Amino acid sequence: MSNKKILILSSYDTKYKNIGLGQLSDAKNKEYADKHGYSYECRCEDSPIHYFFYKFHLIKEKLPLYDYILWIDSDAFIVNHSKTIQDFIPDEPSKIITLVIDQENINTGVFILKNDPTSFEILNSVITYGPKINHPLPDAFVLRNIFDNNPHIVNYIKPQKLLNAYKYELYRDRMPPNPDGEFEEGLSFILHFPGMPLQTRVDAYNHFNVKEMR
Repeated sequence: MSNKKILILSSYDTKYKNIGLGQLSDAKNKEYADKHGYSYECRCEDSPIHYFFYKFHLIKEKLPLYDYILWIDSDAFIVNHSKTIQDFIPDEPSKIITLVIDQENINTGVFILKNDPTSFEILNSVITYGPKINHPLPDAFVLRNIFDNNPHIVNYIKPQKLLNAYKYELYRDRMPPNPDGEFEEGLSFILHFPGMPLQTRVDAYNHFNVKEMR
């Protein structure tokens, strides 16, 4: 499989642009894509669709053109250039999506999706039913129901920190430490700063010297 048939896809809006967070992730993740020859796209645009669901519309638009898409939120950074996206793609053809479960739920900030008819059914389910659900994480809620009923299609990366790691010291006010998800330089592929004020995410990027991580 050619690396050009794998797309790293992201987006950010005006709020992320104004504080500089979108540009930081764009530059960092494009550096990785260019090094490995992956296709790359990061959009800067506002959308009338809630950000929980906009990504699924964007993935649905782009997926027919590629074998796989790695979606990465604009507060997440690829920091381990020794790993490839293929390292996380399972050999079983039925497993069409790869992601992690953190301490709270499925994390949809980072996942890999295969170009497969079932993938489009999943995207359509999130787009159709997600906005109707009263849940703090409606996209994750829909996905969890799908995966619980179809466990053969999902590849959960364990421990969490291999794919989508956090710095749990940033969340000490709301959750205990989580060794499975704690970022480990040289091991973790992506460092993610979800669920915080935007300025705090920028501060974390600078505090942990994410720019220099390779």
